[in-house]
Amino acid sequence: MRDAFTAVRVHLRTFRLLEEKKLPNIVDKFGLPFWDAFYLSVEPFGLWHGVKSFAENGFAPRFLILDDGWQSINMDHESPCEDSKDLTTPGSQMLCRLFRFQENEKFTNQHDEEAKEEVADVSGLPEPKIIEYLKEEEEGASRGGLKALVSDMKAKFPSLDDVHVWHALAGAWGGLDLGLVAWMPR
Repeated sequence: MRDAFTAVRVHLRTFRLLEEKKLPNIVDKFGLPFWDAFYLSVEPFGLWHGVKSFAENGFAPRFLILDDGWQSINMDHESPCEDSKDLTTPGSQMLCRLFRFQENEKFTNQHDEEAKEEVADVSGLPEPKIIEYLKEEEEGASRGGLKALVSDMKAKFPSLDDVHVWHALAGAWGGLDLGLVAWMPR
């Protein structure tokens, strides 16, 4: 097989063999994919505590992969401008459509008392003024949502180089909500 690929490479000149390629730097980094930890129930407190726990135990992550669960999605039969509330059934997100490009309300309205009570130890979290992530003006810059969370995590955990966020090219598993498509620039 190797000889066959070598011959094809010589004739096509469109690819290199694996041994001729340099591995990307990410191969040598420890990272956390949060899908298996949270599935669709991913939320800021869980992300913060996950990274904090690993860092405190000597395994500071260099990158995070934030999968499903942060997007503003809902099903066709639900209110057109509200995040879907019941995504507990396996595969339920497959029926959802993206209705807004911004993150969902879990990431924009996150310092509510219910969420705080669900976390056993909040002593390592930043002060509420930081973790609220509500939009606030700071000399031309606005804070809010996922952007502020990533910024605060990188400030608190200096080993964290990158945060990768999953987003389907079609919007979400079920595509785009038709209302969203109507106002998108062509």
